[in-house]
Amino acid sequence: SNPSGCLYFRPESQTNDFLNTAPELGFVWRTTDDISLFSNLRRGFRAPQATELYRLQAEQTIEQVKSETIDSFEVGVHGQQKTISYELLAFAMRKDNYIFQDSNRRNVNDGKSKHIGIEAGFAWRIMQPVYLNFAGTWAKHTYDFDNAVVTSGDRVDTAPDLVGSMQLGYEASFGHTELEWVHNDKYFLETTNSYEYE
Repeated sequence: SNPSGCLYFRPESQTNDFLNTAPELGFVWRTTDDISLFSNLRRGFRAPQATELYRLQAEQTIEQVKSETIDSFEVGVHGQQKTISYELLAFAMRKDNYIFQDSNRRNVNDGKSKHIGIEAGFAWRIMQPVYLNFAGTWAKHTYDFDNAVVTSGDRVDTAPDLVGSMQLGYEASFGHTELEWVHNDKYFLETTNSYEYE
């Protein structure tokens, strides 16, 4: 039971079982010696953690807590030449049954969200000891359900649209030196999208 005034309570000891499948279907088509096209369709899952099952709020019951699932589809191209390798892909994902804390600090059992985006990366061996690497992602992360403080279509808080990094390095037998630039785009701080971190 939940003592009056307590934000969290612990259910009775019990055994919890979760059965999940994670199928995956993919293909790779090598169009030339240097270029490959690929695609993947997959499901992933994460069973609830002990704290998610046994540290509940008044509105929650242990029966409501389910395994988190994510379904994803991606398609892309990969290239490899003498000194340069690169990859470009587009993806779409749907996440279901995940637990998070909303702006009122209340746990949400059945969070749903959609994610679409593109990723790009390349590695260039400029000359034998010198290299340049880049990796970046643009994505749009949105909630896909409604409750007291979340509206379907709102942006997922703490999820920036654009992240990326670049490294210029020198790699030799006597040591390794690297200069790195990292970019993290602005993002919302809470589920109502009222406050933004630049």
